[in-house]
Amino acid sequence: MLATLLCTALAAALLLASRQEARQLQEVRARLVSDVEIRDRIDRIARGLVELNAPAEMSSPAEILRRRALLGSALVALPQLTAGLGLDPGSHQAMLRAVDGATAALNDPAGPPDNLAGLRRGFDDVSGRLRARRKPLQDEVARLLNRERLLREAGVVVALGLLSCALLAARSAWHRARRAEDNQRRSDGRLRASLDSLSQGVALFGPDHRLRDWNACFAGLLELPSSVLRPGVPIGAILDAAMPKLSGGDGSPLAALLTPLQAGLVGAATVGGAAPDIWECEGPGGRVLEVRRTLVAGGAGFVLTLSDMTVRVRSTQMLRDAQKMQAVGQLSSGLAHDFNNLLTVILCNLEAVRDELVPGSDGHDDPAARALAGRLDQAVQAARRGGTLTRQLLSFARRQPLEPASLDLNEVLPELVPLLRRTLGPRVQVLFEPTPGLWPINADRAQLDSAVLNLALNSRDAMPGGGRLTFELANVPVPPEGADGTAREFVRLRVSDTGHGMTPEVAARAFEPFFTTKPPPGDGGGGSGLGLAMLAAFVRQGGGSAAIRSSPGAGTCVEILLPRLLAVPVIPVPLTDAIPARRHGAGTILVVEDDPSLREMVTVTLRSLGYRAIDAADAAEAMRLLSALGGPLDLLLTDIGLPGACDGRELAERILTLRPWAGVLLMSGRGDGDPADAATGAAGPAGGVGGARFPVLGKPFRRDDLARAVAAAMPPPAGVAA
Repeated sequence: MLATLLCTALAAALLLASRQEARQLQEVRARLVSDVEIRDRIDRIARGLVELNAPAEMSSPAEILRRRALLGSALVALPQLTAGLGLDPGSHQAMLRAVDGATAALNDPAGPPDNLAGLRRGFDDVSGRLRARRKPLQDEVARLLNRERLLREAGVVVALGLLSCALLAARSAWHRARRAEDNQRRSDGRLRASLDSLSQGVALFGPDHRLRDWNACFAGLLELPSSVLRPGVPIGAILDAAMPKLSGGDGSPLAALLTPLQAGLVGAATVGGAAPDIWECEGPGGRVLEVRRTLVAGGAGFVLTLSDMTVRVRSTQMLRDAQKMQAVGQLSSGLAHDFNNLLTVILCNLEAVRDELVPGSDGHDDPAARALAGRLDQAVQAARRGGTLTRQLLSFARRQPLEPASLDLNEVLPELVPLLRRTLGPRVQVLFEPTPGLWPINADRAQLDSAVLNLALNSRDAMPGGGRLTFELANVPVPPEGADGTAREFVRLRVSDTGHGMTPEVAARAFEPFFTTKPPPGDGGGGSGLGLAMLAAFVRQGGGSAAIRSSPGAGTCVEILLPRLLAVPVIPVPLTDAIPARRHGAGTILVVEDDPSLREMVTVTLRSLGYRAIDAADAAEAMRLLSALGGPLDLLLTDIGLPGACDGRELAERILTLRPWAGVLLMSGRGDGDPADAATGAAGPAGGVGGARFPVLGKPFRRDDLARAVAAAMPPPAGVAA
């Protein structure tokens, strides 16, 4: 740029100098031409004067008159021609005098004067002066021509420089344009890659409502063919192609929702920044789509954005379901606590009444008393069944500690079949045949019952017109796998039905949490998508596996493999035989329970066993009774969930700091024993968990369960090793 400016300035200067030199050359040439013309005229005048002065030629008057006339006209113009010669004043005056003399001589009719020779010499002097001036003028002309040539050559050089600068500027401009084009191409590529990498579908429409640009996700979400998506296609054609695949969130066609969009395009605002218009609809494949229209500033069109909200909607629904499950768990825990308290009171009182009706040792047999005792036994069994249902409810809410035990499915399923027949109804035929020599398994009974019940309910829903539900058991040795080369042995539980079956896609997702093909619970259905997910979790937790084989119209078969229990644990001798020896035990027991009925029943039972029992409703009252207690405290029997800021465990810790020799036995109707207790303890008398720190007596319990647990928790007498 600087070189171009310098060359331009130099060219302008050369052009100005060239013009000045041209003017000077023209002036010098004009002077040289004028001098030559004057000199020629003076020479002609001088020759005329010489001829006029010649005697031989004066004989003809007419010739003399002609010559006189020519010389006269020459003499008249001579002063004007010589005015610009630049002669000195003396020579100029002499020229004028010579001209005047010559003019006078020519005008004299008597003939030429005698001084014509002097006049000729004057003219010769003037002619000589003109010849003397010719050399400097010719040198000036040569100098000016040389300068003109130099200026012309310099102009050519400057022109070449300007041409070079122009070529360099053009080349630089071409490179800049090329770089700008490459940068624009790369920018377009980055923009295209950015648009195509978005998980949202984006389409840009111009002010004429025609398609300008779009990304791959836009076409994928709407499943539009390439013949529809072309630059310049109006939005109406795109909506017409997409409309059959879309529906509104309430099931109505999307056209009803897009009418404001199409109407708003006509009078679209020319100022950007307005809030976008948002609609939600159901797209192809059951996807939930969010349609968003955003105006471009300056009235340059608008942008349509499609977002796949399926995962977010499902996550939100799963969060709601999880919150519901949490609420159900909290509600179940509270209900189970109160219900277990009621069942404990019922069980203990029923057993007390039954003990009163047992025939005496005198052998007297009362048939009425025996019949009433049988009914009481049925009531006790019903109450214990209520306790089992409570544990299943807590297990469903994940608040019941797992109680794995050795189970024989030949004994478990016959107990469940009558319940299933009543639950499924008479249109479903439940078939089961025991398998001789079946291996035992180690599983939680409540979890197993819940899994079988969920499978049965799913089969019933798959057979609305009735059908067969078959349970089959078998021992299955699995070939060795892994580096150890040891074979594994499983017990297979196969549950098959004659329902409508499932497609491979549905069967592949059947064990996913919250996946269900049933209508939502609020729509008259009841599908939560948790039944099979809980079954799969229970089986995996026990080291087994579950699989589904199904096809449309051919029913469904669910196979559960549960590991064989190779070493059956040694069951300790129950404490029932030891109870009579300590039937009339001794010691002071502090009973802390907030339920008045249960507290009274436990206190009365302990006193009937020979213990000294004092009772309190909460931790504060227990601490006051302990302070007022004069003798030793042998055992603290407290509920875990006490009202107030101090629960049963904290109360036990406080009492042990004051009475470190006292024993502690906790009661719980929520299944909320410590995880450490559940992991290290053994099963208690009524499903309770013995902990590493404190044993827990689970509710509901019988009088014998209470007696055994108290006897086991009492500290050994003084002088007896623990």
